[in-house]
Amino acid sequence: GPSRPEAEAFIKDAQLSNVRLLGFVSPVNTIYEVADALAMPSIWEGFGLSAAEAQAAGVPVVASRIEGLEEVVGDSGLLIAPGDSAALAFNLSRLRNEESLRRRLGEAGAQRVRRLFSIDRYISEHEQLYENVHAARIASPRSTAPEDGTHRRR
Repeated sequence: GPSRPEAEAFIKDAQLSNVRLLGFVSPVNTIYEVADALAMPSIWEGFGLSAAEAQAAGVPVVASRIEGLEEVVGDSGLLIAPGDSAALAFNLSRLRNEESLRRRLGEAGAQRVRRLFSIDRYISEHEQLYENVHAARIASPRSTAPEDGTHRRR
């Protein structure tokens, strides 16, 4: 993206010879199969899909403590203040040097994603939502939906 030149300069200045910026890769799971960690130093995320994908693959995540990432990563990754490049570098270094931490966070992330974002949970929660709406509608009918598709209030 537009910050690539700054990221490349940081990598060079910090002498991170083992860090690669790959750009767009498809299919993405090929990256997670060989990744040691995922860094997400975002300042805004609607939903941290990349973090969820990495965690599902057992890859530990270092991410900004922002809405969207905090929800996904939770306590199964390492969260840093947005814009704190020193904390990002420190935590990536920890993951590189501490195999037990890398393994523990990878396993915790995979469990978290299965628990919170599985298709079974998604289906179950939507079924419950529909049942609740239906029950409320039966208990307190406020409108009718004629067969012609128009909607009229009683």
